[in-house]
Amino acid sequence: MAFIFTGLSAFADEDTRKDPELSFYSSSVGILAGTALEAPLRNPHGLMPIVYTSSDKSICQVDESGKISTALVEATTVVTVTASFAGNDEYRPGTATLEVGIIPRSPLKIPEMTPMGGTFDHAVEVQVTTDDAAATEIWYSTVAKSAEEFKNSDTNTSYMITGQTGTIRIDRSCKLYVMTRGRGTKSPVIEADFTISMPLKADFTTDKSVMADYAQYFESSKDLADWTVPSEWHIDDMKFGEVRDGDKKSIAITYAAGDGAAPLTSPVFDIKEGQRLEFYAYFKTKNLNWAPWTIDVTDFTTGQTTTLFNIYRWTLENNFVSDDIMQWKKIDIDLAAYA
Repeated sequence: MAFIFTGLSAFADEDTRKDPELSFYSSSVGILAGTALEAPLRNPHGLMPIVYTSSDKSICQVDESGKISTALVEATTVVTVTASFAGNDEYRPGTATLEVGIIPRSPLKIPEMTPMGGTFDHAVEVQVTTDDAAATEIWYSTVAKSAEEFKNSDTNTSYMITGQTGTIRIDRSCKLYVMTRGRGTKSPVIEADFTISMPLKADFTTDKSVMADYAQYFESSKDLADWTVPSEWHIDDMKFGEVRDGDKKSIAITYAAGDGAAPLTSPVFDIKEGQRLEFYAYFKTKNLNWAPWTIDVTDFTTGQTTTLFNIYRWTLENNFVSDDIMQWKKIDIDLAAYA
């Protein structure tokens, strides 16, 4: 006797769990940029947990409770929000989707700026005002490379004034970019060129004859031949011509460079009676809280290193404040103790 099999079929067990019946009350919803709403999810069986996801988190985020928050957009943008249930012993997995149309807000009014640029022989106080009730902040920058860069900037390259009126001090030639911001929107960018022809000169009077035993202007890499220079330091145009005519460049390091251990070391000197150390520093006091710097001296006969100067301590002791303005400041240190 023989058995002949002419076919073989396989059958999966039928999923008899219930439909979770998730759905949104509408298939789509519109929302103003910069505002929020609760996702209108219909969950008739009270299933938990429901996981919400967004197809574009950069402009639309959904928290675990289903609250939808939107960011600023310049054109109407549609994002898909999905609510998902993973399933359990009684209910099978299910999802529901909602199309969220993010609608851009009307831009804020263009702020008024006085003066709108120009050439001056003194520092200028620029007044910025707006009567747009939706504006809550004034933003400005003198270092942005373009209006587009400024428009999308943060506080690393721009400064913020809370309120609808502000004063910006301009004491060097620059292009000033200004705009206002409010909840979910901003004004068009206005820009103005300022030329300040009043340089800060190294103008000294003295009752003694002074001769420089050593002078270093850091105009090129050749000037660094006798110095020990870590990679974080570089020659840059730091507008030193404001102090010394014809002298454009300086040695520079950014506040974010390195890990706090980037010593720029001079050649060895024999300190003589009556010698002093004079130099100019270019800085903002607001950055010195987390990026201070010092000048130290090492006695090669004893190997002992002493801090001659601490910029952060100096600003506190001299009540020196330049939070929003980069500027040159002359520092003078007596070396008598090391002669």
